[in-house]
Amino acid sequence: GEEWTTMGFSGSPVLEQPGTGLIEPQPAGEESVEDRTNRLLAKYPPPPGSLDRGWNPWSHWGRDLYEAEKEWTFSDEERLELARCMQSARAAESGGNPYAIGDNGASVGLYMLHSEGVGHGFSVEQRYSVDLQYAKMYPRFVQAFAKYWSAGLRGRQLAVEVGREAERPVAAFAVRYGQKYDELKAQVDW
Repeated sequence: GEEWTTMGFSGSPVLEQPGTGLIEPQPAGEESVEDRTNRLLAKYPPPPGSLDRGWNPWSHWGRDLYEAEKEWTFSDEERLELARCMQSARAAESGGNPYAIGDNGASVGLYMLHSEGVGHGFSVEQRYSVDLQYAKMYPRFVQAFAKYWSAGLRGRQLAVEVGREAERPVAAFAVRYGQKYDELKAQVDW
């Protein structure tokens, strides 16, 4: 089994799957993943006690911030909103539980990788991997975010449209991304 941390990173080696982008070596002399994540969490901390409650929407907030910071062409505001869109979708899809199961067992994990969709070709065990979830979904979120941010969408509506395009849910479900965006944003004062 895999070990999990509150920052959202796997504590054991990632699965090596050709073409997934799971392995990302750190160039010599750069800030470590842990240091960068801690720096970002200090700037945008989760609500007090939220990381002590088991799996919840804040469980992988450090990972969201870390991934969003890779988008060096985005402003700080854009990176924060991208992370919030990812968090909102994850909260609606799995509540932050990497072992969540949906669609009668066809979808699993943080972002509900479906066996006939983004998760096609991966076993259930592989799809539970937080690293695989981010490797498969992060590019989809970035693409959708760039599209809708440049179209002028912000806040709740941005979260709905980014989630709708990245996740491709049943039409009626997409409003939950906006609801989660509002709920989670109200929990912090930054």
